[in-house]
Amino acid sequence: MRSSASSSCSKGLLRSVLTGKEATPRPPVRTLFASAVSRLDSSLPFSQQQQHNGKKRPYPLAVFDQVRPSTASTRSLDWRSLSSRSKSTAAAVSTDDYHVEDRPRLAALRERLQTEPAPRPASQYAQNGSSPIVTTTTSSVTATSPSPAVVESPILDMEELRAWADAQPDLPLDNQKLLLTDRYQRHHSYLRLSLTERCNLRCTYCMPPEGVPLQPKSHILQTSELLQLASYFRYQGGVSKFRLTGGEPTLRADLVDIVHGLKALDPQQIGMTTNGIVLASKLPALVEAGMDSINISLDTLQPDKFAELTRRPAGYLDKVWQALEACHDVQQEQMRMSGQSKPNLTVKLNCVVMRNVNTDEIADFVKLTQTFPHLAIRFIEYMPFSDNGWNNDQLVPYPELLQDLHDNHNIDLQKVPSPDPSDTTKWYQTPWSSTASSRNIGFITSMSQHFCGTCNRLRLTADGQLKVCLFDGKTELSLRDALRAGFTNQQLAKVIHAAVQNKHYKLGGHVDPQALADDADTNRPMTLIGG
Repeated sequence: MRSSASSSCSKGLLRSVLTGKEATPRPPVRTLFASAVSRLDSSLPFSQQQQHNGKKRPYPLAVFDQVRPSTASTRSLDWRSLSSRSKSTAAAVSTDDYHVEDRPRLAALRERLQTEPAPRPASQYAQNGSSPIVTTTTSSVTATSPSPAVVESPILDMEELRAWADAQPDLPLDNQKLLLTDRYQRHHSYLRLSLTERCNLRCTYCMPPEGVPLQPKSHILQTSELLQLASYFRYQGGVSKFRLTGGEPTLRADLVDIVHGLKALDPQQIGMTTNGIVLASKLPALVEAGMDSINISLDTLQPDKFAELTRRPAGYLDKVWQALEACHDVQQEQMRMSGQSKPNLTVKLNCVVMRNVNTDEIADFVKLTQTFPHLAIRFIEYMPFSDNGWNNDQLVPYPELLQDLHDNHNIDLQKVPSPDPSDTTKWYQTPWSSTASSRNIGFITSMSQHFCGTCNRLRLTADGQLKVCLFDGKTELSLRDALRAGFTNQQLAKVIHAAVQNKHYKLGGHVDPQALADDADTNRPMTLIGG
């Protein structure tokens, strides 16, 4: 029997998932998150195999029907009450004053992508006269509307959600692009999988000083569940790229097994974002299992500052450096064995830039590419999340970094186009780049010049919640609960498609970074999302 708190949060979350609108009255933040931690304990068989285009699918969704229904009880987690965050009242970032490259066509394209277009019908399927989007103006659930969903009477639990799904027209599951295409015609081919909420650092921009309460192990997706969902998104939704995140993904004991399972799905890329603390010893096995992209998060090269930012011993920085050297060694060996000038393993270093914290080290990071010629450095704008102390004054737009490199360090970076239209990075190359097309310095400008217009990313949290946008803390769909309740492929497709249809055009429905910061407490801390 569900507790009243669990029922309340289910109402709010499921209303948001299917409508993009808040429930009325809006449940407390702690209640919204509590729905993600209902106590569930079951195991999934995954030994069956199916044929798909001549290839075996090792983790088919047909085994959904063998799953035991979940039992429900709720443990309330109030991670937002652990600390308070002072909200900045500074003005929102304006991009009008920023330097714009003298490329009229690119400038026009950027302006068009940052201007929210009128949403198209929910999907091509909806244009044909029916839609999996739920709409009602009474207490009963009815079907069909090509417009964004409106639910006045929320669906309370998984059994009611199943009944709603059964009432909708079937989706053509042979159309891979349909399932994960939103109202702005963005097809989501990139799935980020959070493996754990645990982390061995306490980075200031990622979590509050006290850390966050961890959920019981039974709430976290099991390996079989995670691979089943990955298989579903790969074959039913057309996902071609997976990235493993955390918390810290290297703390997951079965990490290599997960990479092996993902490799069996034959994606274009399997990547991981890590802090690098324990990467060096695990890297050979991960690469052998099929990992071909590593992002290492590092925000300073100074030991004392590292200790301050991560709230961990300064000596941990040596471990990150060992990880960089290990990645370099793997790249060198790959080139030696293949005879090619480019390694198979892509390695990037991600640095979150914060004014008056690490802006004095930008040139030092850029010069790392002289020591590690196949390493790319990406500078990420500081983003607001729950209890991470964000304020507008610490945000450093990338043209300012380019100007600093030119004026104070005599480093002129050359703009280089990206072949990927969904790339989040503005790429440049250093004067010492080995090739004319080398992209070794990048800027991720999610606050000053967002790239939401070409977003192709979805996120699955460690506890199995589907997040359609990094910045949307009000819309989460528990695929863990759906999977453990035995949803069929078709039922799962309908609820996933409905969630994707309600993705906002930009910034999780916020008008600018300051509005995002003002609403940050409705979202999870970064460590519970996975980046």
